[in-house]
Amino acid sequence: MAAGSRRFGCLYIEKNLDEAEPFIAEHAIPVSALVKLFERGMPFVDLAFFPVSLISKISDRRLAEAKLTKSGHDESFKEVFRRYAIAEIALETHDGKPVDPETWTMDDHLSLIRRTPALNEVYDAVFRRIASN
Repeated sequence: MAAGSRRFGCLYIEKNLDEAEPFIAEHAIPVSALVKLFERGMPFVDLAFFPVSLISKISDRRLAEAKLTKSGHDESFKEVFRRYAIAEIALETHDGKPVDPETWTMDDHLSLIRRTPALNEVYDAVFRRIASN
């Protein structure tokens, strides 16, 4: 996550993303599903750490054409990129490691947070503060 990069802030990037072409930050789990989780009692702070990907507008259209903008996700929220596998969107982490959208889990995502120093510090600080209250 190099400063000055347009990729700054997204942990997942579509492979071979051409930053000269239009792109979008897209929630791996649709926002409508996240809202339902919140309504069922999941704390907002947990939802804030769910994965977001930088994908091309073309790939975003593929999700829409496949009717995957609000569905197609893993209802257990364990396999966080299931929709991407269906739409054949290839991903890599911000540090260039490949992501298999058919098998990448929330545990893998949390491991990525942990190995990303700046985000790990935020994660620890947030949950330390919650634990102390």
